This record gives sequence, structure tokens and C-alpha cells, in this order.
Amino acid sequence: MNEHQHPEDQSRDAIGADDPTPRHPDAPAEADTPDIILDDAAEPTARRRGRGILRPLLIGTAAAAVVLAVAGVGLSIADAMDDDDPAPAASSSASAEPGDDRDDDVAAVADGTVPAEPADLEAAIEAAVVAAGGGDATSVEVERDGWKVDVRLADGSEVEVRVPLSGEPVVRADDDGDDSSDLPLDPARVAEISDAAIAAAGGGVVVSIETEDDADVRFEVEVLLGDEDVDVELAEDLSVLSVEH
Repeated sequence: MNEHQHPEDQSRDAIGADDPTPRHPDAPAEADTPDIILDDAAEPTARRRGRGILRPLLIGTAAAAVVLAVAGVGLSIADAMDDDDPAPAASSSASAEPGDDRDDDVAAVADGTVPAEPADLEAAIEAAVVAAGGGDATSVEVERDGWKVDVRLADGSEVEVRVPLSGEPVVRADDDGDDSSDLPLDPARVAEISDAAIAAAGGGVVVSIETEDDADVRFEVEVLLGDEDVDVELAEDLSVLSVEH
């Protein structure tokens, strides 16, 4: 150490000699650092601060996106499960279509299960009138297990009588309870009514005869011709008024 050297300079030299941090031989002292370096160093700091502010926003946005994505997957799975669910099965107790009974009636005539000759219709009418306790038949119809006959009683009311192929006839009160204005169906005329209707239809078998109180139409007859029902309207003298296939 130079004896003329100031004590502060001596301490600085001693610290520099003992400091293990390597120093560039040409590195300028801190006091000599140009201001432009300081300005350059401030810019990265500002950038770092900007990233520090955006990072929570970016993390929050990403988290929200993940939540939405998971929710979307959940909804998609739920929709898929709904699509895969089988449709509710129809109840086995559902009522049959209105035309089912009529189809059975027609089949009974077609296969000969229930005879539909004029003599059979006459016999069904006579049995129904006896079961009802008197009165006049106003219609007769072939059914899958026998015949159905509407009977007008003396007091004007009407009952429905089911005449089965075997067993006793069953009398049922008319549903509407109104008095009937239908004209009597004379059993003695069933054969000629059937013949006139079959001739008008071009063949077939009579499955029902019903009287009408119309001024012109006296009998409405349904004829089964193959798989087709033919409606024939007859006047009192059995002249043909209309034929509807």
C-alpha cells in the first residue's frame, strides 16, 4: 500500500482484492455507467410487470374455458343418453281400434263361422223379440259370435238383443234412452230384401238390414262382396235407390 494513499482508497483496494466475484477487466465502474443503459434496463422490467398483470387474467380465462368445455361434454353425454333411451312402450291395455270388431264380424261371415242366410236372420229376429218380451225388430246384424237385433218395445223404447250362436239371448237397454222412430222390420220380408240388395250389389252376402223412417228410403242393407262392403238403399217396394261401394 502506498503510504500516501488515502485510507478510503486503501479499503477499496482491499475489498476488491478479497471479492471473489469475477470482474471484466474492461468493465466500467458503476458510477461511469451511461444513462442509456439504465433506460434499456428499465424496459424489460416494465415488460415483466405487464406479463405479471396479464398472467392472472390469462389463467382465469383458461380456467373458464375448461369449465365450459367440461360442461359441454357433460351436456353432450346427457343428450346421447337421452337419444339412446328407448321410447316408452305402448300400454298393453290400450283399447283396440274402432274398426277391429267390424273386421271380426266380416271375417265371421266370410269364413262361414256365423251363417248369414235369410233363414238365419229370420230366426235371430224371432229369438230376439221373444227375449225382449215382445215388440218389433228394427234391425238385424251379423256379428263374430252370433247376431245383434234392435227391438222396439211397445212403449217406444228400444233394446239391443245379442243372440249368440249357442246359449240364451242377452237383452241390453239402449244407451241413449231415447224413443225409437225406426219402422218395424217384418221377418217375412227378410228373404226378398236380401235378394234385392244382393242383385243391386252384384253378388255377395247380406250382413245387416236396418229400417229407416225416411220418406224415400225404407231399408238400408249392407252386403259383403268379397273384401268390399256395399251399401244398398231400398224403397218400400224394394226398388233400388242407391248403391255405394
